[in-house]
Amino acid sequence: MLWLVLIAVGGPFLVSLAATFGVRAWARRAEFVDRPGGHKRHEVPVALGGGVALFASICGPIFLGTILAWVVHGGDTRPEWLPGIVQTHLAGIASKLPAALAIVGGAFVLHVVGLIDDCRPLGPAPKFIAQFAVAVFIAGPVGIRAVEALPAPLSITVTVLWIVLITNAFNFLDNMDGLSAGVAAIAAAIFAVTAARSGQVFVPAMSCVVVGGLLGFLVYNFSP
Repeated sequence: MLWLVLIAVGGPFLVSLAATFGVRAWARRAEFVDRPGGHKRHEVPVALGGGVALFASICGPIFLGTILAWVVHGGDTRPEWLPGIVQTHLAGIASKLPAALAIVGGAFVLHVVGLIDDCRPLGPAPKFIAQFAVAVFIAGPVGIRAVEALPAPLSITVTVLWIVLITNAFNFLDNMDGLSAGVAAIAAAIFAVTAARSGQVFVPAMSCVVVGGLLGFLVYNFSP
C-alpha cells in the first residue's frame, strides 16, 4: 500500500515539477506574465500559466490511470504485477471511468476559462456561468452529489453551490505565494487519509495524485 501511495504522489510530483519549470520558462519568454501595478503587491512580473502544469500533472494521471484500470479489467487476464488491493478493487475503479472523464472534462472547461481570463480578464458573469454549468453537469447527469440522503433536487442544489463556493474560495485564497496550493494540498491529504481508513481505493488514489501535483507546483510557488 505504501509504494502505491508513493507512486500516486511521486509520479504527479515529478510531472508537475518538470511541467511547471517548462511553462514558467515559456511564459517568461512569451511575456505571458502578471505585471505589478494597481492592487497587485508583487514587485516583479510573475509568470502565468501554472494551471497548465497543474492540469497536466493532476488530470493526466487520473485520466490515464482510470482508462488503464478499465482496459485491464476488461481483459482476459490481469497482470501479476498489480498489487492485491488494486486487484480486489479493480472492478470498482474501472466503474468510475465515466465519473473520472466527467471530472476531467469539467476541470478542462474551467481550466480554459482561467487561461482566457489570464490573457484577457473576464468579468464575473462569464466565469460564474462556466462554474455553474460545470457544477450542474457534475451534480446532475453525472450524479456526483453531496448529502445523498437528501431528495435529489435538494442534493443537486447543495452540490452545485458547494462546487461554485469552493472554486471561488480557492480563487480568493490565491493572493500570496503558496497559500491556495498549500491549502489544497493539505485538504487533499486529509481526504486521502480519511477515505483510505474507510477502505476506499479510488478516492485516496485521486487525492494522492492531487497532492503530488500540488507539491510539484509549490516548489516554484513558495514565497521567494
